[in-house]
Amino acid sequence: MKRVVLTLIVLFIAFSSYSQSVLVGKVVDAHSQAPLNGVVVNTSKGTIITSAQGEFEMSIPDSVSFTHVGYIGQSLYLSGFDHVIVELIPEEVSIAEVVVTTGYQSLPKERATGSFEIINSEVLESRVSTNIIERLDGIVPSVLFDKREISNNPVSIRGFSTILADSGPLIVVDNFPYDGDINNINPNDVESVSVLKDASATSIWGARASNGVIVITTKKGKLGSPLKVNFNSNLTVGNIPDLYYVSDMSSEEYIDLEEFLFEQGYYRNQEISVSQPALSPVVELLIQKRDNPSMSAEIDRQINDLKKKDIREDFKRYVYQKSVNQQYSFDISGGGEKSAFVFGVGYDDNVGNLDQKYSRLNLKMNSFFNPIKNLDVNVGINYTNSGSTLAKEGIDNMSFGSGKNLLPYQSLVDEFGNPAEVTKNYRKIFKETAEEKGLLDWSYYPLLDNENRDYKSKNRHLLFNADVSYTFFEDFTMKVLYQHATNLNNIRNRRKLETFYVRDFINRYTSVDGETGELSRGIPVGDFLDFTNGEMRANTLRAQLNYEKKWGVSELDVLTGLEYKDHRTESNYGIKHGYDDAILAVSPVNYDEYFPLYTGGSARVSASSGVSSLINRLRSFYFNAGYSYNKKYLLSLSARQDGSNIFGVKTNQKFIPLWSVGLAWIVSNENIAQLDFLRYLKLRMTYGYSGNMDNSLSAYTSLLYSQSSNLAQVPYVSIQSPPNPELRWEKTGVFNLGVDFETKSGRLGGSLEYYSKRSKDLLGFKALDQTTGALSPSTSKFQQKVNSANMKGSGVDLNIFVNNLNSSIKWRTDYLFSWNKSEVTKYLNEITDLRQYLSRGQSIQPVVGRPLYAIVTYPFAGLDPENGDPQGYLNGEVSKDYLNIFRSTPPEELDFHGSALPTIFGGIRNTFTWKNVSLSANITYRFNYYFARNTIFYPDLIGNYRGHGDYGKRWQKPGDELITDVPSFVYPLNNNRDQFYNSSSPLVEKGDHIRLQDIKVSYSLPLSYFRKTGFQEISPFIYMNNIGIIWRSNNHGLDPDNNNKMPIPFTFSFGVKLSL
Repeated sequence: MKRVVLTLIVLFIAFSSYSQSVLVGKVVDAHSQAPLNGVVVNTSKGTIITSAQGEFEMSIPDSVSFTHVGYIGQSLYLSGFDHVIVELIPEEVSIAEVVVTTGYQSLPKERATGSFEIINSEVLESRVSTNIIERLDGIVPSVLFDKREISNNPVSIRGFSTILADSGPLIVVDNFPYDGDINNINPNDVESVSVLKDASATSIWGARASNGVIVITTKKGKLGSPLKVNFNSNLTVGNIPDLYYVSDMSSEEYIDLEEFLFEQGYYRNQEISVSQPALSPVVELLIQKRDNPSMSAEIDRQINDLKKKDIREDFKRYVYQKSVNQQYSFDISGGGEKSAFVFGVGYDDNVGNLDQKYSRLNLKMNSFFNPIKNLDVNVGINYTNSGSTLAKEGIDNMSFGSGKNLLPYQSLVDEFGNPAEVTKNYRKIFKETAEEKGLLDWSYYPLLDNENRDYKSKNRHLLFNADVSYTFFEDFTMKVLYQHATNLNNIRNRRKLETFYVRDFINRYTSVDGETGELSRGIPVGDFLDFTNGEMRANTLRAQLNYEKKWGVSELDVLTGLEYKDHRTESNYGIKHGYDDAILAVSPVNYDEYFPLYTGGSARVSASSGVSSLINRLRSFYFNAGYSYNKKYLLSLSARQDGSNIFGVKTNQKFIPLWSVGLAWIVSNENIAQLDFLRYLKLRMTYGYSGNMDNSLSAYTSLLYSQSSNLAQVPYVSIQSPPNPELRWEKTGVFNLGVDFETKSGRLGGSLEYYSKRSKDLLGFKALDQTTGALSPSTSKFQQKVNSANMKGSGVDLNIFVNNLNSSIKWRTDYLFSWNKSEVTKYLNEITDLRQYLSRGQSIQPVVGRPLYAIVTYPFAGLDPENGDPQGYLNGEVSKDYLNIFRSTPPEELDFHGSALPTIFGGIRNTFTWKNVSLSANITYRFNYYFARNTIFYPDLIGNYRGHGDYGKRWQKPGDELITDVPSFVYPLNNNRDQFYNSSSPLVEKGDHIRLQDIKVSYSLPLSYFRKTGFQEISPFIYMNNIGIIWRSNNHGLDPDNNNKMPIPFTFSFGVKLSL
């Protein structure tokens, strides 16, 4: 590597007397004059670290040495000086010298042919959150975060490579796949994150890597490093969610509608029903008005008062609150000649908007030993203890009963500010009659229910790592690595008798003797105790042989190894009725007997208990080799064969490894005059296969044993999954072509990549003969997951950095751009109903030629100008024959709008530094995708009290069709009419938007402020997240990432970083 010739300038700032006993100095970059933080200053009297301002202070030594990563270390004779400025010349560090960690090896990026992204601790610490994966959002190309609430796997790398299996990337922590909850990891313990994207990078992980791999490397102690203490703390406060974001009908509109429906007799059947279902407050008033005409004036006044209410005000005042998150982290590290260590403690204490609490304690210890020459031993222990409580019922899940929403004119408090009773499930007269007979109070007080929550979840995770490596014959290194992981999870949900849920449950299983009035209860009076206990234990053993050889202009790296993993999970769950928390006792319940119900009929009490156990074993053989000639030409090869107890015998007996090959040419190492302006230029190409597997499946028949059935009243067994001896891993072939570059000045650099993916043997549903009795538990259809589907995809990743200014003011801009397109190319499960082609993009719809999450609707022909009916097309003609539109519209005549996930996305991150002040701002963008907005759905409005603000925009008179596409309200309802509109094209909006994601400002206090305290750095900072959308394509003010839910609120953080 070329180095700039060393220049060292020692300037006398204040030379007065040799009798001075203290040396004060500052170390700066010789080019930019920027202060250097973390320079190791070694003297015969000890070792210190420069502060964030590059300052240091010590007793005057005879000689001093200065060392810093990326700079040429020097030794100086400074006896007689008391103030100095030391300028260090940087080495010519390029992007090629970044180290990539794959989980099996660490190597310079210069010698890698694969596609990697490396995020160092400085970038990770620019964000504030308790989840390390969340910190990657918007700062890594090709990594997309699906922020929709329906997403099971919110993170994807380069699109999708699977349909029904897990689509999330493999998470690797300190060389091993991570089996715990990612929330267990303290982000402050992380040193770097590597994202592996192509087959050359991921194939070493075999049958678990086709969705990409995220490798997390935690902080380790370093040999020869002085004792260092770090402390980080921050407090984050989040706003109350915007309860008015989701459009809704006004109270007046609801009440006017109820009055209309009452006049039409809509509520008559419910009024005379034996089951006495709950009626709304307005309907009850209208009944009183009908039966007591003399009260009309008073009732009209009460109804008018209700029209002025808005229940969202009560939710905002009595239910929601600002979120408060506290995060603390402490670590101490150091190293000598033969050993190094790091010990860390982290604690988080979070309270959410609905008073849900989450706390986490992290303990970390890692020790490195070099007891004898060529022998290295590394041992690490990580322990996490976390706990959480249940959130209050918010505006989205507080219910009127039977799935009905609360009405906007209801109140959570009475006129005195006390918790108010809200109608739920039954009419008031029904409940009062029952209570007179001795049944429990059947009233529902939402605020009291929220206060009576008693839900606790505890999670304990222990991770132990040990690895031993021994180098022999100079070129060989034998490594043995072992990991043990244990996770214990306990959930205890005590449903108190004071809650409506328990009292309602007990009352329903209560009968009253018609002659004696004696009560008979199928469920004893008391609390309900729900519990779930889970345990995971995993052991992984890896033996690996490395060979490294350099001769002449050639370099060869080879590694091969064996790996065995045993992963076991066990869980049990159940419910105890009649629980008394004071004496920890339960009352017996007969779960086999049918009890008469107070509301009519009879039923058994569900036992709701079960036990499950799962064992997964994986054995692997792997090989990886890299060859470099003259530091110009690179060749890489890798292969891996996986075997598992979930695969079929035929699959395990076949030796068909997942493999990759890569080529690279470092053009800048050639003598090409035309490229003299480039410090680094590398072309690379890779191709290979990686895999994916679904651990929930097995090649053998899976059975579920259950308690007695309702009919036979004997235990029974059901088939969960029929045999599939051909079950195997999914395979994804990836071609990747990339270029890495950096100018000689270091002003501009980055990478550009094109990739193409072909996935085959993907799991897809296949129809089964109904006589097999194999009903899929996930779809309730006679079908089975088999390796039968294919997909393809392609894309471009661009990662560019520009050092706009590099003087006293530093300004760097990072540009991230990703384009990805994927589609299904083969899927065998037949579509039996043409409406199955329709999609609002909320669930996977595998259709050949389309992305998994597609937006597909009926073409819309506007509203009928005579009555406001929605119009579609049938056989090319405008039609309102909705049933035949459903039955006869061919798939090719439907409107395919595009993907429900962005196919173009990225970010622009600007970082400014001036003196001791640093500012970073991150802008993200998402383009070329669509979302279907919610609207009024009249059957849901009448049946479940689910309204929408579009009700006020409905067609009401001729001419309205020119200014609205919302159909008129007609009664009686036509469900087909409303379903057609709800599945039509005017509801689809472009999701394109640009967002100001976050801003961070930090300030490093000058060393002179705290010179005598022993601190090397004190850096307070402020951080703002979820700031807002700068521009959006839709005209409805909707956030495309949360169009039907309240957006994530803005948060403000204040923190400090201390170093000793």
